[in-house]
Amino acid sequence: MSWLSHSGVISDLLKQDDEWEWLPTSRDSIDPFCCQFARSPKESDVYKATLKSLRRLGESIPNLVDGPNDYTNAFKGAALYTFKMAARELFNKTPGKWVELASIYESGKWPLGITQSGRIIVL
Repeated sequence: MSWLSHSGVISDLLKQDDEWEWLPTSRDSIDPFCCQFARSPKESDVYKATLKSLRRLGESIPNLVDGPNDYTNAFKGAALYTFKMAARELFNKTPGKWVELASIYESGKWPLGITQSGRIIVL
């Protein structure tokens, strides 16, 4: 996967006026979109494959640094959470928001947040 191959710079995005919330960046976060689905038996495999792919990025990604703030770990955590939840949606035969977000990652961008109206904020 070409992580962030078509993304912008985080500092530009953080300057916008829209109010939005970060999407989950830790594996135990609560799903902000839906109820709980049954866990997928392949979830662990998807998580490990995503983690292996993310390791190629290194410790810090320049376009995710804004002054003293480095959003690289937030990006990696969000990607891991997204692909885990997409696997869960597919296992439950209910592809939804997480499958959509996974496709945004696959296009080389980072879906990092959501507005109160439900619009996805993409870097």
